[in-house]
Amino acid sequence: MRPTTRAVLTPLALGMLLAACTSRGGLVDRGMILPPGAELITLEEHQMFLMAIPVESPDPQFPDVDLRSGEAVVICARFVVTEHGRVTNVETFDDMAGCEPGASARGAPFSESVRLALQQWTFFGAATCRFLVSEKECRAGEAEVAAVPIRLAYRFEFSAGTGRRGSVSVRDLGGG
Repeated sequence: MRPTTRAVLTPLALGMLLAACTSRGGLVDRGMILPPGAELITLEEHQMFLMAIPVESPDPQFPDVDLRSGEAVVICARFVVTEHGRVTNVETFDDMAGCEPGASARGAPFSESVRLALQQWTFFGAATCRFLVSEKECRAGEAEVAAVPIRLAYRFEFSAGTGRRGSVSVRDLGGG
């Protein structure tokens, strides 16, 4: 006897409904943030800042943790990008609204995943550029460029679901 369409769809629909309630794995959103008390670089006249640009930036792995549909864990991390574009001094923080304590039992596996991912990140390092007449000299390679280390901060949101949704902008997080 051949199963009817209804007999096939009912178990499929039930499986999808159960998967929506609890999920192992899910979405990872990330975005650069400006945390409270962030240092700002003061530029002189005839000087411009060249921001560090990510070269390799793999997403954190979703830990083997169950999250209910609609539930999220937010980990914030800061780190230094050296003059050579390497990431050092990775640390999570929770002194900003919406950031989970990384050392808590709930946050620890997510915090560790963020730390491991950030250690793999590389950048084209930041620099200051001193020009004589115009900023165009910096873009044309006709100016004095000095690599500088910078501290960056990112917010990572892990939520139930599958695949990566995309990036969260600084504006979305109230940073500018």
